[in-house]
Amino acid sequence: MPIVRVTIAKGRDADQKRAAAEAITDALVAHCGAEAAHVYILFEEIDRDAWIAGGEARAMRTLKSSET
Repeated sequence: MPIVRVTIAKGRDADQKRAAAEAITDALVAHCGAEAAHVYILFEEIDRDAWIAGGEARAMRTLKSSET
């Protein structure tokens, strides 16, 4: 029974998460022999201002890249 945690920035809609979960499930079935009914996908959505990389909030990096 694989359990997959996906941590992403907030902003994806239900269809996008469903498509990602389907692709992850298909990969586990194809490559690990898992049964699709027993694959669990958990999405954890993080506020963009709480997502820090290289000491800088992701939201600030997005703003800077859009200014150039």
